[in-house]
Amino acid sequence: MAGQLANKNTHIYSENVVLVVPNSEIGTTEEEKMKLAVGKKELLTIVPLSLSTIYRLEKNGGFPKRWYITDGRCAWNAEEVERWLDERQAANQTVNIEQEDAWHSITLSSTPSKWK
Repeated sequence: MAGQLANKNTHIYSENVVLVVPNSEIGTTEEEKMKLAVGKKELLTIVPLSLSTIYRLEKNGGFPKRWYITDGRCAWNAEEVERWLDERQAANQTVNIEQEDAWHSITLSSTPSKWK
């Protein structure tokens, strides 16, 4: 029986999240061995973009690629989506700092001298 289980995957379902865990890897401590898959509805709660924007970004290589669990059910790797969000946030923080510096320069230079 144990040999039969080792060749199959355990699927744990929770509303819009599917956790796919190979039985041979249950109980290990390596997080890379567990893959969290998120469906469309769950993805839209994680990433505040429309599906059409996500599809466009995906097509242009700017968003993680989806994969298919079955013929009609696609999913995204949650770790890849999280990494994408982290990268976008890090890039945005750099831009915001530069924009803020530029805004302060404009504000100070356009402030009437009697207000300085």
